[in-house]
Amino acid sequence: MKIKSKLMKVLICIFGVLILIAAATLGMNKISESKRAEVLKNKVIPLKTVKAESGFEDLKPLESVLKDKKIVSVGETTHGTKEFFQMKHRMLEFLVIKMGYRLFAMEAGFGDAQVVNDYILYGKGNVNDAVKALKYWTWKTEEVSSMIEWMRNYNKDDNNKTKIKFYGFDVQSTKIEKEKVLEYLKVVDGNSINKYESVFNKFNDDNVSSLGKDKLASVKNNIKELLSDFDKNKEQYISKSSDSEYKMAYQDLNNIYKCLQVKSQAGMEYTNTRDKYMAENVKWILDYEKQFGNDKIMLWAHNGHVTKEMPNYTSMGSHLKKMFNDDMYVIGMEFYKGNFRAYPISNSKSAHIKEFTIKNSSSFTFAHNLHNLNIPLYFMDFNSAAQDKGIKQWLSDLKLIHAIGAEYSKYNPIGSYAPQVPLNSYDGMIFIDNISQSKAIN
Repeated sequence: MKIKSKLMKVLICIFGVLILIAAATLGMNKISESKRAEVLKNKVIPLKTVKAESGFEDLKPLESVLKDKKIVSVGETTHGTKEFFQMKHRMLEFLVIKMGYRLFAMEAGFGDAQVVNDYILYGKGNVNDAVKALKYWTWKTEEVSSMIEWMRNYNKDDNNKTKIKFYGFDVQSTKIEKEKVLEYLKVVDGNSINKYESVFNKFNDDNVSSLGKDKLASVKNNIKELLSDFDKNKEQYISKSSDSEYKMAYQDLNNIYKCLQVKSQAGMEYTNTRDKYMAENVKWILDYEKQFGNDKIMLWAHNGHVTKEMPNYTSMGSHLKKMFNDDMYVIGMEFYKGNFRAYPISNSKSAHIKEFTIKNSSSFTFAHNLHNLNIPLYFMDFNSAAQDKGIKQWLSDLKLIHAIGAEYSKYNPIGSYAPQVPLNSYDGMIFIDNISQSKAIN
């Protein structure tokens, strides 16, 4: 499935003016580039590798940084980078083994991720089917497959009493949610299945945007009626199942409605609604998991979704910041050069995923500043770095940070940057100087 990077396309429209502002701001720094690099070298945490199962000695300083956090969100500047995915796998391993995390959620469909969860918890199916269930080409990679297999192996180990659970918080698909709701109804209310099937048959993941305004409005009203039925029959349904099973089925149905709502919109309305719903889903996951004693979660998404602040855009991260405040820690990712996979930005419907190369990041970008430390891989905690007044001012200025996502235009490389204030947008940053493309699986 090709991801339409609507966030990217809309943000590019505002980049022109903001780029000029950012470039001007960068020129106003009161300390020189070389002096700033020397100060920062003493503030960052060099990392030895992006690969999981490599030990935690270099990550140990993160224990104090993340010790009181309930949410650790980890972003990425492209959806097609091997090292970003590997580093996220390593972060998950660290959070599970050293920090007691057992919940993981990524930018994937709520229902689709249940297939992965069934695999890592119960061994249903196989790892290839689990990865393919996530639908998006971005996640059909060797790196994501390796992470999921690590989760399965962790859960299989009888020494690990509390198991890892896998969730999706996105709202762009309905197929699995439909199946799960119907499975639940077979147990609690078989007489209503025909009614639900009649509504579900009116749409699928591919035809929502072509239903037409009136028909789509009618379908959304139908789903609202089904949600009302769930409310009315709550006690009956719980008596024939359980409170947790009822809540999960209700959430599946609710996400069907959210998907219809998002896909009926366009532009910034689409983007803002999607991120609002994704944040709501993260909160729901944490609320739902309280009954099992799980209160900490790692999130995987694009920088643009995890960020706490983005010009002209209300991100998932900004919603979560209001909900969880200091209980959340947001880590952005950035790179200086290398290869990645993406769809070429084109009007052609037959465009295919390609490998792109960025030989170096422009001198007026945040990536260039980070590259000047001459450390190939490191983590920077902004709160610690900002103890230096000069660095705090520098992090408080507008910067250009890569925001490539799933699409890229080699003819408009400046359009692949988003202007952001690092200190307001992220709590920390993982910098990888040289990246390579993710490895697709069939």
